[in-house]
Amino acid sequence: MKDFSNINTYLMQAKQELLVCNYNEVDALVLAQLSYYPFEIVIKRDKISVPELAKELMQIPDFESAYSQDKQTFIKELVRCKRYSHREIYRMQSIRTQDTRWAAFTVEAGRKDEAIIVMRGTGKTTVGWAEDFRLGYQVMGTGAQLASFRYLKETDAHKIYLTGHSKGGNNISSAFAMSNPMVRDKVVRIDNFDGPGVNPEFAGNYSDGYKELGGKLRNFYPEGSVIGLLLTDNPGKTSFIKTSLRESYQNSPLLGQHDPFAWEVKGNSLVRTKQSLTSEILNDTLDELIQMTTLTQRYYLVELIERMGIPAILSGEIQGVAADLTAVICGLTGAGKEEREALFYAVLAFLKGLVRRVKEWIATRVELLQADRKQNFNYLP
Repeated sequence: MKDFSNINTYLMQAKQELLVCNYNEVDALVLAQLSYYPFEIVIKRDKISVPELAKELMQIPDFESAYSQDKQTFIKELVRCKRYSHREIYRMQSIRTQDTRWAAFTVEAGRKDEAIIVMRGTGKTTVGWAEDFRLGYQVMGTGAQLASFRYLKETDAHKIYLTGHSKGGNNISSAFAMSNPMVRDKVVRIDNFDGPGVNPEFAGNYSDGYKELGGKLRNFYPEGSVIGLLLTDNPGKTSFIKTSLRESYQNSPLLGQHDPFAWEVKGNSLVRTKQSLTSEILNDTLDELIQMTTLTQRYYLVELIERMGIPAILSGEIQGVAADLTAVICGLTGAGKEEREALFYAVLAFLKGLVRRVKEWIATRVELLQADRKQNFNYLP
């Protein structure tokens, strides 16, 4: 695999102290990645600097075995990186219940009234993945979305920047949409890194905040994104980022695209590119699935997904092809009438959308080919 610059390279090269005036999209991704580490377990004080937190994380007994080389390098570079050496983290909070996994912290940004709020994405837990699927039908907010709303409401800063990757991106966007105008006015910018959208009913219930979201939200998706384009497409500015998959993800490109360490960095920016054709087709197809299924059908579909063990498979709790197939078959066998009907309509909607999108793609290619042939014919002597 060719060499490329990513957030680890950025940490090695960044020297200037981080302030709001130079806070960029790569900084936002760095902080979003940092939120995945278990700060709530290793830190017992109210405030800590970024390098001190990194040092504490390196003392985790199974640090080297628990984290990949990229993730280890990330923490080691944060210890040395001058850019974050004076930035302190506070308001470290987390929730672990039967239905919810959520965590967030705040980074002071150089002045007392300025802050960067960071929210964690989905970790390797079955509960976390199950909560992700419930985004499809919970219209007033999941446990994580409600926790995000409360966290943002209780922030004292008057200039707030929000960032998060995956479900963390959804949480920060949802928190803004759910907030009252006074809180929304404090938010300067929102950086969402491949975080999915919301269901249509949720957007309708928080329509005022959702309408304002587009003016402050910046969406960054990998070129082959699928996860970030689930449910209703996020409003706001959208950029697709060039990726280079790590070797460990060569057999699972979907998760490999989602991996922040695969996103290419140049200077203080993520490297832009075009959305891949596969991502484009899947996005349109999944959007049609949401539009063609009712809230009730999505509820039963998610119930079936959980029964089939899909969250446990994605979290790694169930491993191996045989175990995966057994869980799926057992789930399908035990499905009730409503769940089977929901699956039928979901598959039908997905296939209809896929066929329509493929037909459009073929028609476009035929038009381009005919135009090219006509142009070449006109130039014949």
